[in-house]
Amino acid sequence: MAEEKSNRDRIADIKARMNHKPSKSSGEPLTKWQRIKQNINDHIKEYATAAIITAGIVGGYFTLDYLVKRQDYPIRNTVLNTKYMVEVAGNKEKRAAEKADRATIIKYYGGGSEESKINAQIAETRRDKRGNLETYTMYDEKNERVIRSALKNERFQIGLRINGATTYKEESSEILVPLEKRMPKRYMVYKVDPERGWKQNDIDVVEFPFERGLKENEPGIIGEILQEDGTSKKGIKIMINRLVESRNALGWFRGSHYRDGTLLQDFLNAPTNKELAKNFLQGTGLLDSDLSTPENAKLAKEFLGLPEKADTPTREDLVSKILKIEKKMDRKTIYSSREDGFFKWLPQDSTIYLGEDPGFWKKTKHHLFGWTRNESDILRVDNNWNFFPWGLSSGNYPLLDEIPIGKGRDRFYPFDKYNNGGYTIKDKFGKIAKIEIKDFWFKYGQDVIYNYYFDLNGDGKINKKTELIGSVLCTPTHDEKAEIEKLAAGIIPENDLTVTTLFSFMAPPNVSKEKGWDYFKMCAYVETIVADAVRRGDGQHSLLRILNDQRSDEILRREPSVENVSRALTAESILAAKYDIVRVLIESKRPYAEKIARDYGIYDEFKGQFQPSNLLEEKIELGPLPEIGLALAAGVGGLYYLKRRHRTKTEMNIANRLDKLKTK
Repeated sequence: MAEEKSNRDRIADIKARMNHKPSKSSGEPLTKWQRIKQNINDHIKEYATAAIITAGIVGGYFTLDYLVKRQDYPIRNTVLNTKYMVEVAGNKEKRAAEKADRATIIKYYGGGSEESKINAQIAETRRDKRGNLETYTMYDEKNERVIRSALKNERFQIGLRINGATTYKEESSEILVPLEKRMPKRYMVYKVDPERGWKQNDIDVVEFPFERGLKENEPGIIGEILQEDGTSKKGIKIMINRLVESRNALGWFRGSHYRDGTLLQDFLNAPTNKELAKNFLQGTGLLDSDLSTPENAKLAKEFLGLPEKADTPTREDLVSKILKIEKKMDRKTIYSSREDGFFKWLPQDSTIYLGEDPGFWKKTKHHLFGWTRNESDILRVDNNWNFFPWGLSSGNYPLLDEIPIGKGRDRFYPFDKYNNGGYTIKDKFGKIAKIEIKDFWFKYGQDVIYNYYFDLNGDGKINKKTELIGSVLCTPTHDEKAEIEKLAAGIIPENDLTVTTLFSFMAPPNVSKEKGWDYFKMCAYVETIVADAVRRGDGQHSLLRILNDQRSDEILRREPSVENVSRALTAESILAAKYDIVRVLIESKRPYAEKIARDYGIYDEFKGQFQPSNLLEEKIELGPLPEIGLALAAGVGGLYYLKRRHRTKTEMNIANRLDKLKTK
């Protein structure tokens, strides 16, 4: 036994020596082949480490080169290309934004084709602001005027007034190209803007050729109309509608920036309105006259119902009188909107009532509780927020927004983008349209693209793959921090400044030019509905106002009419709004489109186009208070369940212990 054990030990020792590998650290001598193998392994490790480091450096360099390099976003199937330039006169008083002269010049170029992405210049518009005078002019490809508009402000205050000064604005717009004989070529806007107050009033008056005639009970007059060459010609003036911009409590002190909502109403054809319109237009004529002359002073006293020996009336007296006259007129509501938010720092949601102007309590009930909301025809515009931590997406990140990346042509600010992700229009059947605002972390610098989607099949949903109706690429000529945002905030540079941005309005892929143009106009109709967002889209919350100006200009150029003049000059497209709303409801196949058209009095113009969808189902929406109540009830119920479960478990443990004691 001892000899067998000794043999086993010797065999184990030999195997151990065979498996033992000498190393440099052990101090044992290496064989020739072991030294060669060891050297090869050491070199492989060194080269592998060097290769990994080199690959990392090279890969990192090319990755950074790819991400940081300024590339051009692909532009295809363009309907319109524009060059948008803002020229601002420098002013050391940076807070005095209203004192700085400004000119906005837009050059329009034809859309591309298969051979090119841009064609020759087709038009140019100028929007100038010089002191208290604002002008708008459109030129054709021959540099001849085709549209002109001028707005003059008059600010006055007589003595101590709780409302402060009153600004009376009169805007006159005219189409200078030939139109059909009975079509109107000119329209006027009379605006009253108090320094402190709850609302601002705009009244729209359209001037028709005498050949049109004045229908029975229309709120208008037949009289002499001053022409551009200084002569007078008999024509017709008709009061069309009124726009009221309401303000919140902060806006009472600070002005229309703190808007609370918008009310658009048409004046009705009624006997009382006919006489009131005559008085209103007489008052606006007196406001344009020289009240210091005895003849005009006498007419003003008669208009105000003052005795002949009374003091000469003031402009404030006349403005107050015409507002009282306008308030008495019978009207029908096109829409009323309520804008969310109070301080207006961030993009806001809004609620739009079609054909209705509900009172405060009804709006509050609908907003907070959602009760009986579906009994009204309501459109809801939701803002889509786009910011960390709600999503790792490009936006404006404080402290990081001042950090640039890249040099020269490739320099840009990846953290200085828009937090506004866009807007969605919804009703009780689902989604109608969506405007998506998309910017980029890398590759495309400060570019922003606006994608417009529309519920084309009438199912209350938005399919991004099949329901795109247009895109707009916004490209600053220099990828620096957007100066246009500073201008929108009222910050005026110390030196003269020119900001240039290129815009490409693109149709969806694989659509004809005719269909692309129809979609182009559909985007404008959608913008009419989100008028509250468009008003703040001058670079502060988005670029929607800037896009809408250019889109409206092109529609006016191709289809000149006073309705499209109002589209180009106002965010609300005042004269065209009711038509735009009905077109959106028809194209989205809403069941109540016909009802709204009848309420607006324009059913005959859309007769035969109403095709309600069978795919739509009415949804019940709750307001925030019921949702909060349900959440609290669920929370209380959950706590009660956990507490009861804990009590039951405790009682069972006690019972088990008692049973054990009894058995012992």
